[in-house]
Amino acid sequence: MRSAVAAGVDLDAALRAATAAPADALGLPDVGRLRVGSRADAVVFGPELEVRGVLRHGTWVKAAAPAAAD
Repeated sequence: MRSAVAAGVDLDAALRAATAAPADALGLPDVGRLRVGSRADAVVFGPELEVRGVLRHGTWVKAAAPAAAD
């Protein structure tokens, strides 16, 4: 995300390119989006797009629950 945004890619476009687009290409309707019925997978980024936490299948796997917004 940092590299794409630093190269001038809009944040929303970079997020879609890293999430929904690959899921769609692989035919995986339950990944790539946060919505009811989808897997509870997410990466939480800080203000500098550093990873603050990773949620996989609803369980935090990297760092504790993310800190409050700065």
